[in-house]
Amino acid sequence: MFCLIAAAGGIAGQIRNNLQRKNREWDFSAWTLEVCVDASKLADWSDKSIDVLLLSRTLPGADPIKLLSQVRGFFPAAHVVLLVGPVTESCKAYLRASGREGLYNSVTGELPGDRPYNLMVAMTRPRQPDLDGYAELAVEDADNIREDYVEAGGDRGGAESERAPGVAPANNGGILVVSTANKGGVGKTTASIAVAKALGSAGIKVCLIDLDLGGPNIASFLDIKDAPGIERLSGLSDISPAQVEQLLVPVDSLAVLPGPMNKTLPFFRGADLVAILNHLRLTFQVIICDTPPEPWTKGWLYDVFEAADLALAVVDQSKLSEDETKKYAPTLLSMGVRPERIRIVVNRYSRKLHNLRVVEAAFCSGFKKGCKTLPRLGAVIPDDWDAAVKSAYRGEIAGLEDAGPGQLAFVANPKYTPLARTTHATAVLVEPSFGQIAAATLRIANPYLAFARALELLYQAPTYAPGVHPTAVIAPTAQIGAHAHIGPYVVIGDHAVIGDHATLLPHAVVYPRAEIGSHFFAHAHAVVRERCRLGDHVTLQNGAIVGADGFGFAHYDSPADALTKDTVILSDARTGSPASLLAGVESAESKDPCISPLPLPDAPAWHKIPQTGITVLDDHVEIQANSTVDRASIGETRIHTGAKIDNLVMVGHGSSVGANTLLCSQVGLSGSTHVGKNVILAGQVGVAGHLTIATAQTGIPSDVAAGATVSGYPAIDNRNWLRSVALFHRLPEIIRELRQKTKE
Repeated sequence: MFCLIAAAGGIAGQIRNNLQRKNREWDFSAWTLEVCVDASKLADWSDKSIDVLLLSRTLPGADPIKLLSQVRGFFPAAHVVLLVGPVTESCKAYLRASGREGLYNSVTGELPGDRPYNLMVAMTRPRQPDLDGYAELAVEDADNIREDYVEAGGDRGGAESERAPGVAPANNGGILVVSTANKGGVGKTTASIAVAKALGSAGIKVCLIDLDLGGPNIASFLDIKDAPGIERLSGLSDISPAQVEQLLVPVDSLAVLPGPMNKTLPFFRGADLVAILNHLRLTFQVIICDTPPEPWTKGWLYDVFEAADLALAVVDQSKLSEDETKKYAPTLLSMGVRPERIRIVVNRYSRKLHNLRVVEAAFCSGFKKGCKTLPRLGAVIPDDWDAAVKSAYRGEIAGLEDAGPGQLAFVANPKYTPLARTTHATAVLVEPSFGQIAAATLRIANPYLAFARALELLYQAPTYAPGVHPTAVIAPTAQIGAHAHIGPYVVIGDHAVIGDHATLLPHAVVYPRAEIGSHFFAHAHAVVRERCRLGDHVTLQNGAIVGADGFGFAHYDSPADALTKDTVILSDARTGSPASLLAGVESAESKDPCISPLPLPDAPAWHKIPQTGITVLDDHVEIQANSTVDRASIGETRIHTGAKIDNLVMVGHGSSVGANTLLCSQVGLSGSTHVGKNVILAGQVGVAGHLTIATAQTGIPSDVAAGATVSGYPAIDNRNWLRSVALFHRLPEIIRELRQKTKE
């Protein structure tokens, strides 16, 4: 263990000398003990892995109270012990200030300090915070309240205690999250507030509730005053939604249900709290409960924890916390929290200490070996979080190679791990199993999706005000929904229908009788042809064309092969005489002398087949730049919900593309090709016509069965293809060996 003694010169030396002497009660001989005698030099030690910091109130070089606010920045993972001295009025002010900074390990009196929490105890054991503002609640009063609570059936802390009848977790409505810690001072409440504010800023309806009935502090953090708290609901036989709602206090983008505001310890059964939370579930998308340290000692919380959808277990990095963390997990299990619902949150993470895996392993070691699903790191909050947040608000997101201080990056592919180790990004989105790197990490199951959502939140996309540009040409019979933006030189044909909140940028064209849903977005030069149907939230990038004529032509050797008005193709059933299919049909030229049919060439040629079908795009389809989806000759070409089509892709007439399928750049589907759902066709894949593909990743000349993965051209089983590629460079050598053996 590495211990830094920050005190005036004479005092620091005396402490070190005394600690180096063995005693029946303690032995610090194996510890590394260093001395800092000036507050201005503390920053010089911040690059060291300090396990324990002894900080004297009388350390020269800085105002002691101001120094408290800097300590966590210098030593985010250290176990900090404050040497306060004999209790005076100035000492009391210092203790109050240290409590505000989450520093509770205070040794008072002449060294080695007042018992039972003297210096030697403080160096090896954290101290639970005092109940700030509850000093008037005497110990004997607390014992009486505890006894009353037990008699009322509220104590559920014992292993043999029985569950309250009729209490069951709510399984509908909003998500219930409990924030918990096995001790005070790890930043649990700060993490609860940070998560709630982040969700609220993202547009999620969130409620933060303070369930630390004995020591509520969310109201203090958020500066809530002169308002009633949860104590108003204590003792009510039937708590109504209206009674809960009137206690909610709006703070920025969230609602807060404060803890007791009158410095009492209200009585609640677990069933009462679950009823309150169930009312909140019906109104809010997320409910975050800030709970007291050691929640397993609070009987009223057992039903709450069992009802929770997610438990955020906030821990720190210090070596002294490892043994405590090992004992933490079983207590959550005893409260009815299943392992798969637990996420570990490491607060005040320092990149100087590469021991996140140790923290996770220590936490999970408390579960039985047969446990199939173990908790994993859910989030890591760095010690320089303020800098990271400021950068995030500026929208500074970059790639691993280009990112610098104050920017966010992500890793979704293991091959980029070396770049992650050398990136200068302040924070990196990674998977839970990702190794340790110097940058702070936010561990999440799908970092690529998280990166996309971060861009959505931070990137300021261009906005387009509703209205019609004067150069747009819109047919009088066209129908356009509310809040549409119609840009310059847009053309919308007769009887076309476009839903609400549409955006059509310059030179977009919608042909007659096309039908388009809401939130349609057409970039410049996108085209939707006649009678095609598009669902909601469809996006067409620049130059995308929906419903162009399919490539259909019939070959003939001479004009005599073509169907004409005089061609006899059947017999009249009534007379038995030959009849013409087109008999009695009035020709176009007889109606309009300006129109005459194109003469058929005398030589062999191709005759265009009219493309009378349509193209249909379901909801949430995106077609990117310069891609085409042809209309069917008869029937329809269909792109199902959620499919995405990359640039320069060709979808032939009469084809269908399944839901959530990806067609990457330069994919070509011949006519009447049917691609299943969740298929990925990689770049330049070509598919012959009239085929069905259940799943694929390459060029396809024949049908592919469901669940199969094929590669190569022509496509073969992916595993065979990989083996073939591995042997390809050895073909000359193999051929030589075969020839040699043949000669032998």
